[in-house]
Amino acid sequence: MARGAFWLALGSVFFTLEASASPLPPPLTVYGNQQLDAYEVENRLGIQILDAPVAGKQPVNWYGRSSELSVSSHSLRLLSVQGIRDLVGGTVKQDNTQALFALGEAQLVSIQRSPSATGERIVINLDKPAFYQVITLGSNLQITVQAKSELPANVLPLGLISQNTPAGIRVEIGASSPGFYTVSTLGSPSRIVVDRWTTGRSDRLQAWAADLVYHESQRFWEEKPRRIAWVTFAPKTHRLGLLVNDPLRSLQPVSAMANLQNALVAVNGGFFNRNTAESLGVLRMNGQWLGSPVPGLKPRGVLAWSDKGDWVLDRLTWQGSLQLGEQSFSLVALNDSAYGNGFGLFTSKTYTPVGGEFVGTVRKGQLVSIREGSVGLGILIPEDGYLLVAKQSAIPILKTVAIGASVDFKVTVLPEKIANFPNFIGAGPLLLQDGKLVLDPNLEQFRSDVRAEGVARTAIARRGDQGFLVVVSTEGNASGMSLESFSRFLQTELQVTDALNLDGGGSSALYLGGHLRDRNSGRFERPIANGLGLWPTPENPRVNSILP
Repeated sequence: MARGAFWLALGSVFFTLEASASPLPPPLTVYGNQQLDAYEVENRLGIQILDAPVAGKQPVNWYGRSSELSVSSHSLRLLSVQGIRDLVGGTVKQDNTQALFALGEAQLVSIQRSPSATGERIVINLDKPAFYQVITLGSNLQITVQAKSELPANVLPLGLISQNTPAGIRVEIGASSPGFYTVSTLGSPSRIVVDRWTTGRSDRLQAWAADLVYHESQRFWEEKPRRIAWVTFAPKTHRLGLLVNDPLRSLQPVSAMANLQNALVAVNGGFFNRNTAESLGVLRMNGQWLGSPVPGLKPRGVLAWSDKGDWVLDRLTWQGSLQLGEQSFSLVALNDSAYGNGFGLFTSKTYTPVGGEFVGTVRKGQLVSIREGSVGLGILIPEDGYLLVAKQSAIPILKTVAIGASVDFKVTVLPEKIANFPNFIGAGPLLLQDGKLVLDPNLEQFRSDVRAEGVARTAIARRGDQGFLVVVSTEGNASGMSLESFSRFLQTELQVTDALNLDGGGSSALYLGGHLRDRNSGRFERPIANGLGLWPTPENPRVNSILP
């Protein structure tokens, strides 16, 4: 343990108290017309961002001082520098890019611990308000307070001792039993209150628009601590769209994809091959097929939707057919290099042969060349065509096709009610349909690890005309869910009628307004192949991107 740090066990809770690294909070980025990101205001200054059920308004709390600040309509949730300055007092130094807030130096008076109705309460008593930052470290909570301590050992409870600190204090709170934390402030006197919950729930919501609301919840559900974040939206006013990378066979984190494509909200999408960066499920975007199901598998869950806000969740049967001159053949795979036998088609920028295949180049519907693929040597795909790849039994067939022969392909999907939708994303399993639990991983041929307990989960769901993008997190000591638990949660707690499971585990992520909402800032984010995003429709042009 570092010099100046002390450890104390209090029943199931322990504390450490040590010197902090800085007497001032980190600077905040200034946007547009002297505005600050509410996410940074909360995480760097400690100002409580409270429930905001009314779009355009943000209630806040600072050591018993309450205010309702106006929110600017941008891709970030922006509050005015002056509004924050009026709330906290002190001084602020700023230019066009940063604002640095400062308060008079606070003193630590005492730290108290007591039982509460939902678990335990730890109170950090100060002589005046102070900025603070909170991070979770596994099952521990660490609070860095811009304050000093000059307390003798007999002032702190149960022998906790302190000493003069040159900059500030850092308090770490840990426990051996499951639970979650919330942090708030009170005034008269100034107090930072840490509640450690071992039962019950804590919820918060933010209305980004009348029909787009962010929810976050920490709760005990089925006897385990859970952390869930979700966005509810109206598909008629916030367009649902597919997020893909350029080139198609590449990986990026959800936040990077959303930033590049100016999505206000984004979640991870379907499954993918981390070795080849290829999607492992059907993809269709604006009427163009980008990916096919894994060859040989039974129908899996799919989302099909239109830009007008109509969408359907079902299980998809996908069948491709290929016309080579006068002959017809099955098209086994689309943009999937891992398929084993037959004809595959590739439409992205390049294709890299894996060995044992012949490659035909098709331009403007005609076969212009045939070559044997060289392992590892990429082949450019023409902008006015695609590559036709033959493996095993398809090789002698392709060799006999004359240069100049016509080439075409067609895709047929079932059920017919989704055939004409221009957008698809395949994932699964399908969890709920028409209010009924339809989860059947064996029917959709999913491995047992996809069903595992304690896994982070992502889903798209609906209830009437309202859409849901939902992520169950394993941040801190929160427990993930099995597919069965996830289905029950969506049905009983969120009361959705239709739901599709998306990729989960390390791929799960929920992005909103410039930040990931399912984890602490700075945590690792897995690069993925595709995702789902939300954009305001032209009839509802609420968000203007100001992100770099």
